Amino acid sequence: MTTLTALSQATLGYYADADGDIVQVLRNARSSVDASPVVLFERVMAADGLLWAAPLAGWHERYSRVDARPDWGGTQARVSALPEPARGICRHTDGGIYEVLCVGKNALDGSSLVIYEHLWPFETHTWTRPHGEWAERFTPITAHQYNLAVSQDRTEAQLMVNAAKQLRKNKAAKPKRK
Repeated sequence: MTTLTALSQATLGYYADADGDIVQVLRNARSSVDASPVVLFERVMAADGLLWAAPLAGWHERYSRVDARPDWGGTQARVSALPEPARGICRHTDGGIYEVLCVGKNALDGSSLVIYEHLWPFETHTWTRPHGEWAERFTPITAHQYNLAVSQDRTEAQLMVNAAKQLRKNKAAKPKRK
C-alpha cells in the first residue's frame, strides 16, 4: 500500500468553496471501493456534526485554502446520529483489524459512509466504505481478541491476510455453476 504524498492529499486546515462556505479538512483517507484518495472534512458553519468525504480528484479546483479559521465559534461534535456501526474495534473477513471512527456522508451523493482506520497488521491508514457494505465484511471483536491478534508475528499475519484476500477475490471471480 502506498502512502499519501504531499501531491496526493489536501493539506489539513480550512478551505472555502465558490459560495464562500468554509470546510475544515481533518484527514486524508482512501476509498475502500477503489483505493482512490479522499478528503475527510466537516462543514464549519453547518450544525449537522457530520464528517463528510469527497474525492481528492478535483478538490483543489472546488476549494481554496483559507489562511486562518474564521471566528464563528466551535463546530459540532463529529459523532453523527446516523445508524450503526458503533465506534469500536472490528475484524474484516480477511483478518485485518480496524477501528470505526464514525459514520459520515459522501459529499457527492449524500450516501452514508463508515470512516475507519486500519490498525493491524499493515501500516495505519484511514478508509471510507459505503455503509451498506459494512455488516457483510466486518465483525466487532473484544479487547481480548484484539490483544491476541496483535501479539502475533506481524509478517506472518500480513501473509495470512493477503492469502485470505486473494482467496476471496478468486471466489468472487469464478462463475457460479448451477
